[in-house]
Amino acid sequence: MFEIFRSIIKYFSTDPSDSWNPEICLNLLFDLENRRLNGIGFGESYNSLKVFGKPTNEKPLYNRVFNFQSLGLLFEIDERENLDFFSLVFQNEEHENFYSSKASLKFPNSREFQITRETTNSEISANFGDPKEIDRDDEEIVLFYYLFDLNIEFELNLKENLKRMNVMPDLKKAK
Repeated sequence: MFEIFRSIIKYFSTDPSDSWNPEICLNLLFDLENRRLNGIGFGESYNSLKVFGKPTNEKPLYNRVFNFQSLGLLFEIDERENLDFFSLVFQNEEHENFYSSKASLKFPNSREFQITRETTNSEISANFGDPKEIDRDDEEIVLFYYLFDLNIEFELNLKENLKRMNVMPDLKKAK
């Protein structure tokens, strides 16, 4: 009962992100070894997302999803309001107002791999090796990697171009 009351109060309260500056265009860099996107790591408070500007979705704290459409970027937070997932959106089938993301992935040897909506399955495999799993259906292909204590999913269209990159901590390693 108390949880329902808290949820109602949270919904009708002003979202803290309402006071953040307008969305800012940044170059996105994900450091794989340090597990940080533009210096922000998993487990940090949602407040660290201020560097990306004001989220473009309504009530992000209540919904636990922070969208930054001009960056093609979204974050999800856990029940403790800490970051536990992010996605780079390259093709916007599900998220029609997102711009195509452009990002660099930094490997431990300081090598960088630029990813865009033009990135192909073969380029991903050349940089990450063979995926641990592949899921293929009538709509998409998903490549699963378990590296750097992370679960990394590359969603591709049927032409094998990148649609989305999802990243979350490897929960098996966290235990």
